[in-house]
Amino acid sequence: MGTSAGYSLPTSGNWPDFKRDLASLSSSGSSGPVESAQIGRTMGKYTEAHGGPRQAAQQMASASRTGAKLGGFLSNAQRIGLSESLVSEGLDNLVGQPPMHVLRGITDHLIGDGSILEDDIVREALLDLQLELFDKSETYEELSEDISELLQRDGVTTIVKRFFGMCIYKRFETHSTERLLKQVSGGVRAVKRLLREIKDFIFAKLDVRTHGQDLRDIDWRGAEGENISQEILTSVWRVYGTES
Repeated sequence: MGTSAGYSLPTSGNWPDFKRDLASLSSSGSSGPVESAQIGRTMGKYTEAHGGPRQAAQQMASASRTGAKLGGFLSNAQRIGLSESLVSEGLDNLVGQPPMHVLRGITDHLIGDGSILEDDIVREALLDLQLELFDKSETYEELSEDISELLQRDGVTTIVKRFFGMCIYKRFETHSTERLLKQVSGGVRAVKRLLREIKDFIFAKLDVRTHGQDLRDIDWRGAEGENISQEILTSVWRVYGTES
């Protein structure tokens, strides 16, 4: 369960409310699948614990920076193709390499050498999303084609939103897993099942609430790109913050 072990939640603000709601969710999850409305309430409390959507986004500077870089890379790939985009980023050594090698290389390039917990969460989120999107790509040529088809179908901003959804899930997992392991009867298997349900909820809600809202002609480079990325991240948090 990734970067989740040994994390202590804050005790001030709305965090106690989230902890109580998480305990209720744990109780329900001990006996089987939980209702999406209950997960929605927990995600709402989680957003409130961060101070609301805008403050929650502001607390994820690493995700916001990486989202802007990802948007820039994907925009290039949409315009000139994967190979030329890699070359323009100084990653020509990845051209023609196996898909896993390429995806890990892109992840390392976009995030850098950061070693704080937030960087670890973002790195895991980006790699997991890429693996989910391109798990059927067996060769470099297939990866290039699959990226092109995904961009044509969904657009850059939708993919960035899904990246932010994965970041929020990984952050939730980090904050919650230790408590869930203590509170959910059924051990690790039951906790993994509950976390899968929460992840499915996050992406189902995100897909419904952001469908058809893809932005066009974004300049992802520099301060403007980071500002846009921050606004998109805030809009993603707002999807869950409207729950009560």
